[in-house]
Amino acid sequence: MQLPASRYRILCLVGRGQFGRVYVARHRVSGRLVALKELDQIRFPTNKFLRELRFLLSLRHPNIVACEALEHTRTGRYLVMDYCEGGTLRALVQEDVRLSLPVVLNLTCEVLVGLKQAHQQGIIHCDIKPENILLNLSPTSWTARISDFGIARLGQELEAATRSGVGRSRTVEDSSQGNTGSPAYMAPERFYGEFSVCSDLYAVGIMLYEMLLGRRPFSGMPAELMSAHLNQPVELPLSLDEPLREVLHTALQKLPARRFKSAEQMLVALRECTVRLKQAALPQLETGVPLVPRQLLAPLDLTSSRAEQWQQQPLRLPLTALQVIAPASDTPLLCWAAKTQVGWRSLTSLFEFEPAFSCSQLTEQPDSSKTESSLERIPVVDLHAEVRSLHLSSQGCYATTQEGVYQVQPWAACRPLIEKQQDLVGALDPDGRWLAVASRQVLTLLSPLSGRLIRQLSLPESTYLPSLNVLDRHHLAIVCGGEQSQIQVLSRRGNCMEKFDLPMPITQAVTGRVPYHLLAASPREPKTLLLIDLKAFQVRRLFLGYLPTLLQSTPWGYIAAGARQTLTLLDPVGQIVGNLTLAGQPTAVIAHGPHHLLVATWAGTQGRLYYLDLSRLELELLF
Repeated sequence: MQLPASRYRILCLVGRGQFGRVYVARHRVSGRLVALKELDQIRFPTNKFLRELRFLLSLRHPNIVACEALEHTRTGRYLVMDYCEGGTLRALVQEDVRLSLPVVLNLTCEVLVGLKQAHQQGIIHCDIKPENILLNLSPTSWTARISDFGIARLGQELEAATRSGVGRSRTVEDSSQGNTGSPAYMAPERFYGEFSVCSDLYAVGIMLYEMLLGRRPFSGMPAELMSAHLNQPVELPLSLDEPLREVLHTALQKLPARRFKSAEQMLVALRECTVRLKQAALPQLETGVPLVPRQLLAPLDLTSSRAEQWQQQPLRLPLTALQVIAPASDTPLLCWAAKTQVGWRSLTSLFEFEPAFSCSQLTEQPDSSKTESSLERIPVVDLHAEVRSLHLSSQGCYATTQEGVYQVQPWAACRPLIEKQQDLVGALDPDGRWLAVASRQVLTLLSPLSGRLIRQLSLPESTYLPSLNVLDRHHLAIVCGGEQSQIQVLSRRGNCMEKFDLPMPITQAVTGRVPYHLLAASPREPKTLLLIDLKAFQVRRLFLGYLPTLLQSTPWGYIAAGARQTLTLLDPVGQIVGNLTLAGQPTAVIAHGPHHLLVATWAGTQGRLYYLDLSRLELELLF
């Protein structure tokens, strides 16, 4: 009999489990995102497959990854599971930042709540470790969910082994297949094939220790780990607060009888620990952020000792946008926006003249003692509304104001494409074939050359202005919403390809060097950024330390800036590689070439335009 086609459309490979690959997929009818867990018939035989399926179908709890269905198609067998866009706890604890104490305590409590449900069903997981704790995004943190019950055991199996007098419940299958768990997290009795609910609680204790201290209590090869778990006492440093040491001391006892008797008992102890820590008014509990840096990079101060090394020009008006036209030519132009005006200046001679760089002076005759080409005498265009952004394509430069979109060219008349609208944002295909313009209610796609309307779409009700991002020549990502956000991936014809929901508001986002990645900021999380993979729909939080008012992509990564006088440089995966201190708040920035930056700042009534060569700084960047 021919097997049916899959009800799910696979989007991306997201990982490899113990018994096969794991994909993110979307239901062809409902559009719901799921994880498809492939079950290799050799590594995961039918009896083992039916065993895990039995466990999963009996467990329904917010802190346990649920199995929705069994998918058996021409391409193989799959378990259809809940999809967790936050990845694994292992990926989180391996970051260069550590989890804040409130998040550590909350995630551990959620794991215990999930274990409580499993234990009440008579199921002992036997392989609790960070790799098997999946994460869903919550508005300011994560929700922990237990996964992978592939080697779980039933409590009645222990009772049967005890009644038979064997005293050990390791099966022949375990011995031959090696399916006994992960030595780094195994309780001492597990090395002898014995198990109980206390074995799972020991593993939770190891995870808690690791999240608090950044390392496990024991390390080494499997034989060394076994010896340590059996014989070596766990050292609890005095740097840990007493309530935490008490919980870990009980959870990590060698003898099961001396540990917590149930997940409920450990949960109560951990919650009491949290109350005691709050009563002590510990500063660690008042961070307000889910992530804390392990080590802060010292900023490079470009305002004092290094100031003379950098080309800079005083400004008399704050610049809101910058673009470099014809950057590879001998005469590149800097296109700038300030309030309602757009102008141009020769980049090669920008820093050769003494007068401050301002809108008014660009239209004045320069000092006769200095020679200046016609490029310095390009007139300024006034668009009569605040300019929000400049967009560059092979067809020219386009300016988006609050009320319209205009093609602006040196020495040419300004050509309006859209006028007399309200609260507009725009994005332009680099080839100049299509332009996207959005208000709070409507998305308009049009041809910038002819002005021809391609399509107009209604948008979900949005509290914030949408963020438009061109992903490639054919696709656009639009982020809109209020307290919750939705990301829509559209074709250049306006057809919706994908939709993703986020539990927090997004006020700005930019595309990155890695295809189909967005770096986004949320006012709900004033000290973190979100790095979003639109192919696999995976979301990582990145520690920044302040709420960014400016995000910009570059050939080598990203730039972020906030209300203070700091410019933060990030590599393509979101790792901070440098902080620069400037004379004022950055208001506009653009990359020029592989390692140069133009940065406009403003402080009070004056500003500066910097031209920085990043290759002269000690940064861990590949240009």
